[in-house]
Amino acid sequence: MRARLLTVVAVVALIGPAAVEAVPRPARSAQEPACPATAFQPKPPNAWMGSLSTRWLRRGTLWMGYTRADTAFVADPRGQKIGWFRDNGSKWGRLRVSGRRLDGEAPALRADISAKYPFKEGFTASALYFSSPGCWRVVARLGVSTRYVFVIRVEPAPPLR
Repeated sequence: MRARLLTVVAVVALIGPAAVEAVPRPARSAQEPACPATAFQPKPPNAWMGSLSTRWLRRGTLWMGYTRADTAFVADPRGQKIGWFRDNGSKWGRLRVSGRRLDGEAPALRADISAKYPFKEGFTASALYFSSPGCWRVVARLGVSTRYVFVIRVEPAPPLR
């Protein structure tokens, strides 16, 4: 009996990890290849900005997030409101944003950035126009030489109501 138990334990020990690794994972569809997206931050830049969005991405001293009305970055022909926040110590200058799709052909990202906000730390409003869903590389520039790169997954726009 003891020999049989040891055999079963040895077989489970040998097969167990392989069996776990052999469990099929859901296959990605051709429309959804891997996208090394920038992780969302667990906390907003500050309490006031948390009232605008719960989904913030951060690179260095620059944060970007979509409004609480949205559940994802979307390819909407009407554009999508995107808030930007610069921490203290951010490079001064006008915010410029560009981008391109990484996983397919698409016209470049178009950005409309409000000039009503200061060119130093604080909030800046924008509208971003993604031409199609997919994996996008968004580059934000402050001043002459400072740039921040975000990789995001853009979803199809929800149907119009």
